[in-house]
Amino acid sequence: MNNDCRIQKIRRETVRICGLELPLYSYKKGRKPYLEEGFLTSCLGSASDQHLQILLAHHPAFADRYAAWGADLTVCGHNHGGLVCIPGIGSVVSPQFLPFPEYDAGEFTIDGRKVFISRGLGTHTFHIRVFNRAELLVIKAKPAREPDRQP
Repeated sequence: MNNDCRIQKIRRETVRICGLELPLYSYKKGRKPYLEEGFLTSCLGSASDQHLQILLAHHPAFADRYAAWGADLTVCGHNHGGLVCIPGIGSVVSPQFLPFPEYDAGEFTIDGRKVFISRGLGTHTFHIRVFNRAELLVIKAKPAREPDRQP
């Protein structure tokens, strides 16, 4: 799904899933990642306010923008948890060779919206993992119970 969205029925729930493809300039090494204002809306349109909005976006540096766009749940990767980690602190350097990336791995809540960043199974740039175990995420999304709905 390159800059595309699909409505999907899962059991009794309807979700809107979008896949975001960022331009290559967003991945430049040694520079803070850049993304022009309004990029998400120009590629994906407006986020759904009627369905659970899931966004698959490779680069986690823009997690704040994904939440502001309206993604209820965003799944990212790219940083692989960092090239080298310090236990209790996190990633020391990102794949762009920037120190201490804000969104390196794990679960984040931004304005009530969830962002999951996987450490992934592979490596990036240098094929090492120091204090950074590979992982495969399994995310269970459960619908919010409505007061008039029977369990």
